[in-house]
This record gives sequence, C-alpha cells and structure tokens, in this order.
Amino acid sequence: MNRMHLLYWVLYLAVFLALICVLISTGSITILYSMLIIKLFFVTWVFFFKADVLNSYFMFSLMFMGYAIGGVYYNFSNGYYGKFLEFYHLPNYEVEIIIEMSLLYCLAFYILFTLGYFRFAINRTGFSIKYSNQTVSNFLIFLYNFKSILLYPIAVVVIAYWCYVCIVSAGSIFNAIVFFQLFPHFIEESGLSIAPYIIFYSIVYLLFVIDIENRGSPTKLTLSFAVVGLLMILSTARISQGASFLLTLLLFYYFYSTKARKNAVYMFLCIVFLGISVHFLRELSNHYYLMGDLSLEIDGVLKTVIGGGNIADLQQLVIVKDIFRDGSYEYGATYFHWLNNLFGKYFGLEPTSLGIKIYDAIVPKGSSSGAPTPGALGELYANFYYYGLLLAPAIGFVFSYIDRISLTSSSPWVKISYTMFLSFFIFLYPKVDSTMIINFIWAFVPFYIMIGAFSVVYLVVKKPMVD
Repeated sequence: MNRMHLLYWVLYLAVFLALICVLISTGSITILYSMLIIKLFFVTWVFFFKADVLNSYFMFSLMFMGYAIGGVYYNFSNGYYGKFLEFYHLPNYEVEIIIEMSLLYCLAFYILFTLGYFRFAINRTGFSIKYSNQTVSNFLIFLYNFKSILLYPIAVVVIAYWCYVCIVSAGSIFNAIVFFQLFPHFIEESGLSIAPYIIFYSIVYLLFVIDIENRGSPTKLTLSFAVVGLLMILSTARISQGASFLLTLLLFYYFYSTKARKNAVYMFLCIVFLGISVHFLRELSNHYYLMGDLSLEIDGVLKTVIGGGNIADLQQLVIVKDIFRDGSYEYGATYFHWLNNLFGKYFGLEPTSLGIKIYDAIVPKGSSSGAPTPGALGELYANFYYYGLLLAPAIGFVFSYIDRISLTSSSPWVKISYTMFLSFFIFLYPKVDSTMIINFIWAFVPFYIMIGAFSVVYLVVKKPMVD
C-alpha cells in the first residue's frame, strides 16, 4: 500500500469512526444508513478502482453521496428538512419516517447498482484503460498547426460578443458575473441571444484535444480560454453547466497525464471543491445583490446547499414518495420528457419534467423558488414504485458497458465524448433526473458540427497539396 492509499484509508477511518460515535450517541437509523452508503462507496472506489476518478461509477456515486450527507445533516437540523418540504407542510414525524424509508431505499438501490456494475466489469480491479495516445492523425496535426488562423479568431470574436452582451444587458462584465443569478431578467430585457457562446465552448474543447494530442498538455492560451469559458457560463447563471464544462476538460486531461493519475486524491478534492464552490457562488451572488455586502455565514451556506436541494437530496425523495403513494405512477413516461424539452418548443409545446410537475403541486403561486429536482431515485420511484429497484443492476450494467467501450478506446474523439457524457449527464443525473441528457446533447452536437466543418476545410486544403 503506497502513501496515497494510506492517506485515503486514514481519512476514511476518521470519518467512519466519527459516524460510529454519532451513531452510538444518537442511536439514529438515518446515521446508520448514511454510514453504510458512504462505506460502500469508499471501499468499492479504493479497492476496485484504486482511487481512479475516470469512470461512471465514481462520477455517479459522487453526487449520489448527497443522500447520505442529507441523512446526517437532517438528523441535526432541529426539525428543518428543506425549503420544499416547508412548502409541502408534512408533519415532522411523518417526514422523519419517510426519510428513514427513503435512505433505506437509497441504500438498497446503491447495493444493487454496485452489484450490477461490477458483475459485468472486465475484471475486479476495473478496466484496462488505454491512456497513451496512438499516432496523431493528420487532421489533428493540421488543426494544431493552423489553430491561430482557424480557431483563435473565432474564439476572440465570441469573447467580444460576450463582452457586448454583458455591457448591454447588465451594464458591465463585472455586474454580469457578480449578479449572474439575475441573468434571465437581464437577457430578457435586452433581447439578445447567447447562442454564439456554444461555439466558444466547442472551440475550447477542440483546443484541448489538439493541444494534448500534439504536445501532451494544454497551452497557457488554451487554459486562459477555459477560464473565460467558465466566466461566460457563470454569467448566464448556468452553474451546473460551468462545473460540467471544467470537469470535461479536467477528465480529458486525466486520460493523458501520468501525474494526474498518480494524484487522484487532488482530482477528487478538485471535483468536490468545484461542486461546493459553484453553489456557494450562487448564494453569494444573491446575498450581494440583496444585502450589498459579501458577508455570509457558514450555516447559511449549508442550509442553501443541502436544505435548498442543491445536491442529491432526501427532501425531494420524501415529497416524491408521498405524492406517488396513491398509485398514480408515471410508468416510464418521464424518461421521454427530454425529447419534448429539446424539440417541443418548435411545435408550441411547453417544457415538462417530473420536477415541474412537483413544483406545480407544492410550490405556492408567486414564489421565487425554482423547481425541485427529484433526482435519479425520485424519478425511478415515481415511475415504477419500489419495483424500480429491480432496474438498479441494469443501470449499473449500462454504465459498466459504456466505461468498457470508452476507457479501452485510443480515439481522442471517443475520449472527449466520454468525458462530456460523464460531466454533463452522469455527474448530474443523481441530483436532477434523466432530462440532464439534454445538457450532454448541447455540448456534444455543436462540438461535432464544428469538427465536421473543419474536416471540410481540411479536405479542401489537403486536395491541392496531394495533387
């Protein structure tokens, strides 16, 4: 056992012993279930994956741990079980019973999901991952050599357009970033479109691919574009997409970097810090706009991140279990909502999701609250009741199969597509629901449209050279 794995086990034992002490002192069943979920995740991740972060099991589990964190938090919350349950007005004793049942449901799902994933894995220690790239294609060499002519100008034009949008809609770039939660109001009043932003994100992805394939690491200019891309996303109030954007770049680099793979703990901490930071930034933005200062109490942050439903959260699962206890299940219909949300607007249809349905049922009219996110488990229960647990091994198998195909491929296009899938869908799926596949589509499709366009340019330029 090397020092890094020893550190993992020391941290794990410290957390585990602390939870045991809490369990003994409180006798809480929610602490017990939470402890078992965390233990299963940690032991499986370290023992089977050697603390590797580049797999769907880890990315799914990372957000799934929100259920366990919520179990611990609500055990000491003095009767506060989140803002959505405040709208729902269930008696506390009923909430506590349903929370216990919900955590048991989470534990059962996670056990079955884990068994399904590893039953079909290539071997006990994970996958034989092909990190090293093969011979760089002529197309990638072409893009790398001519990026200052083909890619940089497009990036600069979109950055200039972003600055223009910020100034027209919010008064300045500073206001657009600091008051990013007001973006929907800003952009509606200005009447401007942010569609060109998508082009910039695709340019950054492409720069990462060609830089890493040709030189082994991104250039400083590419990293600068990545930072601008993050600010651009944050200025549109799409916090989860900002996290997914950075995760895609980090995970793609992780494919190639020996140093990154050896320091998985730092990668893990970066992901956790990133997830916490983006939610903290949202709270800070609201607070600064309302109060005019940047002071913020830690307990307020925890109340927002957990009680506000910003992680895979038990309160939404409690609401789903109570709303659908009369047998009015969806029977798989919600897994097609993404089609309506992606194409429905062209046919005059309104967006729909399980979260919107719950919002209409429990949130008072005139409230400024957003829609709750039922999460992967809430959606599963709303569709198939407890029988949904029978699908847990199948979900694990599908994730395992996707990992097998992606991690054993040497194609840079498979690698970047896979990291997009992990970041834009798998990572957010436990917290939201299956409609998160739209985020992946909006990252994936524009990127490959751009690849197609540059491929045409390459063929046009190549033909005279061949002749």
